Amino acid sequence: MSWGAGSSLGNRSITNLLWVKNGVLGPYTDGAVGIYKCPADHFLSAEQKRAGFQQRLRSNSMNALFGRSNNDKNDNTARGKSWAFGGKYRQFIRTTDVPQPSMTYLTLDEHPDTINDGFFITDPNVNNWQDRPASYHNGAAGFSFADGHAEVHKWLSPSSAYPVEYRPAPAKGFDAAGKKDIAWYGERIQLIPYR
Repeated sequence: MSWGAGSSLGNRSITNLLWVKNGVLGPYTDGAVGIYKCPADHFLSAEQKRAGFQQRLRSNSMNALFGRSNNDKNDNTARGKSWAFGGKYRQFIRTTDVPQPSMTYLTLDEHPDTINDGFFITDPNVNNWQDRPASYHNGAAGFSFADGHAEVHKWLSPSSAYPVEYRPAPAKGFDAAGKKDIAWYGERIQLIPYR
């Protein structure tokens, strides 16, 4: 995702319905495009508005610890070793790999300034968000979980709720409330050491 409106691959993916419908998850979702976007995400850059964009197609990102990173036979994620966080943790390939589905988030609303790929990657051991959660809902973000339930979580700190600036703003270090926010997130990402 980007804020551009040109002809690059990244810019074309912002509005290309067929790419979403025919993507990897398309057969499992009957091509339903709306499931990838929070209705509260109405953000478009000035360039996108001038180009006639009606909306960007996606605001959700997947927990980086789910799925394969590629189809290479040497891909460590196929063996359950994460590609994120230096490969120190387990990668969830099958639903049976998830030990606590009701406490393991699968997707979340990602902030429009940092949504750049399909995965959400933030190390809960660092003092700021790397990818950033959205705060569309009065300072809250939507989460879906591996057991099928969903929650809207209200952030406690301004270090977790960034305004949309149409570019990534500098990271804010966590204050005391921000440390509670990242602790909540850390309990739901399921960083299980790879053995």
